[in-house]
Amino acid sequence: MLVRNKILTNAERARRGMSPFPFCEQCGKSVESTIHAVKDCWQRPNLGWVKLNVDGSVSIVISKAAIGGIVRDSNGKWLAGFAMVTGMTEVFQVKVRAVVEGLKLAWMKCYKHVEINCDNALLIDTICNGFGSISNIRDVTPLTRIRHRIK
Repeated sequence: MLVRNKILTNAERARRGMSPFPFCEQCGKSVESTIHAVKDCWQRPNLGWVKLNVDGSVSIVISKAAIGGIVRDSNGKWLAGFAMVTGMTEVFQVKVRAVVEGLKLAWMKCYKHVEINCDNALLIDTICNGFGSISNIRDVTPLTRIRHRIK
């Protein structure tokens, strides 16, 4: 995905007319190119941890979504990654699925200390605060199945 420039960065979203802003949400200074997103502005996890960066994108036109993620160590070394198409069209559910698939991949590779980076504040709040911040529990059903492993 990286080599083919297939990562859906803010610059790519702006080019496709999906967003008016091509800038990086982390630093706000640079146009978020693929290299900027995965290298320049990436923040490393603590030693002994891995970082899972996930994202998802929904196309209402074709009623499908794509999700993907990458797992890197504290040196930024690529450890694992995934990409898949889902039939979901609700953004929150797509983000949940991206986190679940990413965690399953990290755990399958025996990484126990996983820092999650996702651009959905409600989802991160839901994970961090015990799933009480969302009223529609169906949306987080995939997470409730694995929440005993999330601290």
